[in-house]
Amino acid sequence: MKKNKVLLMFALLAIISSVLFACSDDEKNVILEKKQKEIVFLKKDPIFLDLLKANIGRVDKIVNIEKAKTLIKKGDKNGFLSCNDLDELAISLGFDNTEDYKKYIIEEKIIIDKLNSNYNVKLRDIKREQLEEIVLQAMSSKLKTSASNCERIRQDCLLTAAAGAVAGHCACATVDAIGIGIICHAAVLVAQAAASDKCNAEAEDCNR
Repeated sequence: MKKNKVLLMFALLAIISSVLFACSDDEKNVILEKKQKEIVFLKKDPIFLDLLKANIGRVDKIVNIEKAKTLIKKGDKNGFLSCNDLDELAISLGFDNTEDYKKYIIEEKIIIDKLNSNYNVKLRDIKREQLEEIVLQAMSSKLKTSASNCERIRQDCLLTAAAGAVAGHCACATVDAIGIGIICHAAVLVAQAAASDKCNAEAEDCNR
């Protein structure tokens, strides 16, 4: 299975990240080199593991991905969504209403901030490849050891999508305060759902 197909789903988020973060690559590398030893402990951190599980389970609750895509495009074009559109977006993503969706965003930001503080490094600054490796190591014990090769590939693919989602939500957390975070987080969820669908479809092809 080609991991590139999954990663392409997060291309838009990568562009957002490159605009939002003013830190130079050299500055980020210095920070990461100093904290690399600490970062690897994420794979055993129960807070991080709960964050991963929550992200993996969240996409299964999306009820109307096409509706969500339409509203995300509308919000991206106009720079905002009406109260009614926000409610429709929240419901399409599997939330009860906008307030329920906002509560999810706030709770996730609290977790991300806590991890940032505990490791003295922002999760958004961790290189995508390193984060994916940490996620795979963190969840390896949860994978079915008796699974077929195709199923193992599917599970690894889903975890890669989850890693991309964690990175995306970390990026979105930086714009929550200026009102576009709701649309940003929605884009992450939709991208993860689309990537997960590809994982499942390719696993079916593998089994044929």
